[in-house]
Amino acid sequence: MIFSLDKKSGKKCFMIGARGLGIIWGDDQRYWRWIAEPNSRFDQVAQLMYVWWFHIIGSIETKMLSTKTTYAAYLVFRFRNYKSGFHRPAESRVAVESHGHREWPTVILDPRGREPRSMRERGDGWLEIEMGEFYNENGDDGTLDCGLKETDNYTIKRGLVVEGIELRPKETQRNPRQETRERRGKGMWDFSLLGNDVISRIIFLTATTPRDACRVASVSTFFRSIADSDEVWRQFLPPDHRDGVVLPQISRKKSLYFHLCDRNMKSGKKCFMIGARELAIDQRYWTWIAEPNSRFGEVAQLLCVDWFHIVGRIETKMLSTETRYAAYLVFRFGEYRGGFDGPAESSVSVESHGHREWSTMILDPREGERRSMRERGDGWLEIKMGEFYNENGDDGTLECSLKEVVNKTRKIVKYKGTESSQSSVTINSADRERTRCSLKEVDDYTAKLGLVVGGIQLRPKET
Repeated sequence: MIFSLDKKSGKKCFMIGARGLGIIWGDDQRYWRWIAEPNSRFDQVAQLMYVWWFHIIGSIETKMLSTKTTYAAYLVFRFRNYKSGFHRPAESRVAVESHGHREWPTVILDPRGREPRSMRERGDGWLEIEMGEFYNENGDDGTLDCGLKETDNYTIKRGLVVEGIELRPKETQRNPRQETRERRGKGMWDFSLLGNDVISRIIFLTATTPRDACRVASVSTFFRSIADSDEVWRQFLPPDHRDGVVLPQISRKKSLYFHLCDRNMKSGKKCFMIGARELAIDQRYWTWIAEPNSRFGEVAQLLCVDWFHIVGRIETKMLSTETRYAAYLVFRFGEYRGGFDGPAESSVSVESHGHREWSTMILDPREGERRSMRERGDGWLEIKMGEFYNENGDDGTLECSLKEVVNKTRKIVKYKGTESSQSSVTINSADRERTRCSLKEVDDYTAKLGLVVGGIQLRPKET
């Protein structure tokens, strides 16, 4: 731990080094490594290799801090170039152990695009993000805990480097207890007197969207504890969000909402990912492997076939109604691959409609050819197989297919690959029940190998 004085106020500051933090799996070199960092004040810092979820906590006795002072706690960190998994909300906490009630506001370490950026550069080569604040009145409150965790979202996280947690006086000092007494003396209304049930009901009636709830949460720490409650966030979840779907055990409704949102945070409509195990494939020619950056326990790796056919199915009643969906094959290639540089055909259609439209796509285009696939940002590629309009949710089995047309050109095995093209089919309401998504290649008898399939994803179109 490093001790210093604040230049302006002369009050005490403390920096808890990474070695002084409680890091889950911090001693397991498979997940964290202790490394020397030239621009750190400590001999060693903690580098995250990969984990599904993490929990970091630092503790300090309040008697060590300056009294009658509002402190803020900051996580001091940086990223490696291969960072991933930190674009989702994590929960932070700054609270005294003995006080019992703990608020868990959310922070995003690595926001995307135009999302607000809470972290800032420190000027010493590191970043910092505020985890919360605490008013130290007499220094007799016991142990102050400063924690950061993300345990509800099962995605791989890697590339985080932690130097420590710093506590320093806030530039603008405030005494929350004195402020409450002054408000009461002036006849001003103290919302905390209403009670959690009343405040929760008010917020429930006024926060009609997730964006509203987040805005209310930014008003104060007291409002945030109510705006983040299960009662408020339960209304944003579809009533049937558990029908036919196995979800991770996520207790907090806000965390569950953000987990389900995936990329589609704007509309709140349902998205589904059909894992490789749920797809219909000929298992004689495929092997099942564990993939660290997959959301599923296993993915399918193609050994060698002359032709292949992949089919996925889903009930349309499970999808959001009056919504145009697109279906995407989620895949990548192994170190060696071959046979996928010729045109394949894809279709997205309801089984019982009979007629299908087919359009061509290339999973592994050659140099100079148009590439229709794109990187997803999670280590996988995706290619659009087609789209459909789900009107009333009673359209039945939707089939998303991919098959290769006749191609007499010899395939060349390459080391690295990419993606393809697309198709479009519109579905009106009917009286059917399931959506089917499939991918096949049956017309070109050349060896195909090295394809790794994560699944088929269906999500609402952005426009």
